Amino acid sequence: MEIKKFKIILLLSFVGTLLFMFSCAPKAKLTAIKPAEVAMPGVKTLAILPFKGKYGDLVREEFYSKLDEVKHFTLQDLRYNEALDKIQWEQMDDPRFVPAFAEIQADAAIAGYVVGKIRDIKGYDQVQMKEGTGRYRKVKRKNIFTGKTEIVDEEIMKTVLKKVPYIVRTASLTASIKVIDLKTRKILATKQVTESFKQKYGGKEAAQGGFLGIFGGGNSIEQVPTSEETMSLLAQKIASKLVAKIAPTKYTIEVELDKSGPSYVKKGVKLAEKGDWEGAMEMWSAVLEGDPHCAPALYDLGVAYEARGDLKSLLKAKDLFVKASRYGDKDIYIEAKVRIKRKIRDAQKLRKQKYLLKKAPERRAPTGGVQVY
Repeated sequence: MEIKKFKIILLLSFVGTLLFMFSCAPKAKLTAIKPAEVAMPGVKTLAILPFKGKYGDLVREEFYSKLDEVKHFTLQDLRYNEALDKIQWEQMDDPRFVPAFAEIQADAAIAGYVVGKIRDIKGYDQVQMKEGTGRYRKVKRKNIFTGKTEIVDEEIMKTVLKKVPYIVRTASLTASIKVIDLKTRKILATKQVTESFKQKYGGKEAAQGGFLGIFGGGNSIEQVPTSEETMSLLAQKIASKLVAKIAPTKYTIEVELDKSGPSYVKKGVKLAEKGDWEGAMEMWSAVLEGDPHCAPALYDLGVAYEARGDLKSLLKAKDLFVKASRYGDKDIYIEAKVRIKRKIRDAQKLRKQKYLLKKAPERRAPTGGVQVY
């Protein structure tokens, strides 16, 4: 028992050291907007048609909800439309069904088709496990708390093979969408996305535990989710991907700050970690007034401009990252230059998409005005 306590103490100490090592580098969370993968000029109001397939309603519900949060289109929910319900997925762009779309007061309509499957594979792992024999022996052991050597009873263990049941849950979901221009009756975009799931529950990993045998290393069979929960998880991921295809979406990344150099650089980092970017920028700017070649201050100031997100600020951040990499050779400076180029391209693409959207003529819709980023 004493040895077990000692192992736990050593493990916790080791884990604490690891956490300290990996938490030393200060991080900042930056939010940005990724432009739609497919530009749809002139589409302000979007009608969401029924999604076909066994899991169509599940994906459509998640898709509608996430698209509504984005606030890029004015949405119309046409889930319960008898005329549209009769149209098959393959017939969405068939001219014979034009009358069915005539009454839709939207610029475009989107339809979907969803295919999914889920399967559980059951089996057994042969696992070596220690088992008590019911027999004991006297052993000498040092008490780590008192430092004294004691004689204690220790149960004699034996190694046995046991069959441990497991379940492997596999699932996949594929959604295809078509965006139809209701003015020209042409297909604006066709996209398909797939998500899969594979997880083992029970078996060897759960029986033997995880890291050094102290913490659990696997999911138990009792943790197997219901089929509905698994498919719902995939539907959420599918919906996020579909929304990103046709609308700008927000995302968050963690960026490392550089706290080396003068004390004002460190003070600026502390302010940035608290969300006070303006105060942090003042600190780093003060450093650069005295030393224009201070790479950490140049880099951190670049991150601050990157955090603003607008195109002008991103271009300023790029200039600062280039200077930081000129006067310093840290990997984070190089990574920042690559990252900011991608963000500038995204910002330019997003600006163009917004311009084309504003240029489009207004169309009267059942609900209020159009909201865009």
